[in-house]
Amino acid sequence: MLINNDKEKINTALKDFVNATGINVQFLKADLTSLGMVFSQNSYCAEIQKSPKGHTACANSDKLLIVRCAKSLKPEMRLCHAGLADLAVPVIYENELIGYLILGQMKTDKAFEDIKDYLASIGTDTEKLNVHYSSLPVFTEEKIKSIGGVAEMLAKFILLENMLKPSYDLSIRMAVEYIENNLSEPLSVEDISRKGNISKNTLYRGFKKEFGMTVSEYITKKRIEAAEKLLINTDMSVEQIAAEVGFSTAAYFGANFKKLKGVSPLRFRKERKDR
Repeated sequence: MLINNDKEKINTALKDFVNATGINVQFLKADLTSLGMVFSQNSYCAEIQKSPKGHTACANSDKLLIVRCAKSLKPEMRLCHAGLADLAVPVIYENELIGYLILGQMKTDKAFEDIKDYLASIGTDTEKLNVHYSSLPVFTEEKIKSIGGVAEMLAKFILLENMLKPSYDLSIRMAVEYIENNLSEPLSVEDISRKGNISKNTLYRGFKKEFGMTVSEYITKKRIEAAEKLLINTDMSVEQIAAEVGFSTAAYFGANFKKLKGVSPLRFRKERKDR
């Protein structure tokens, strides 16, 4: 997906966030390229990363956090191997994941003795690390949660101010709008290409380039997203929802829903209402 961005404004917003919270922050696009970073590495992490194994462990911890966030599409926290909490906040534009805010290096109440043996096993100087660890401020679970909430507001502000947004070819945008406005209707590639004034081959190539999927896969994805909202916010039956979002049968809807979400529609509804 093509992304228009204003890096200068993004970095100003990130600096304001760091000045207010004292927390390091990085803005990554969905492809993990960086759009901005305000980062002051503490001596504790710097000492760990002097070790090749420590450096690798830090990188792997970040990857695991991002994978978890990409899967849930909600803020995720992970306690790293060094006892510090990291947060990943998804940046979502019109139901599309387009980036992440990564916040890190927050010390919890975890005792150094609990991680000392592991740190020794990756070739670090644990005596130095103990001194550095003791000097870090402690963040309670409640404070970390609050910081995550502020980061979510930052993500919304960046989108609201148009610092970051997808940029589609006009014909692809017209095709997308037609699909999203007619999910309950039968949708064919022929109809979509005609409404977008675009050839079928160009349509296929455009969707693959912009969304990484076929036209049919995109339609199914949008129908499932619409169904999610109905499952959460209404008491409509599965059969009614299937028809409302354009599936020919409830069984076909259920199979596609489970394929994309990993659970049946009814299970999905129950899990959300139990929260």
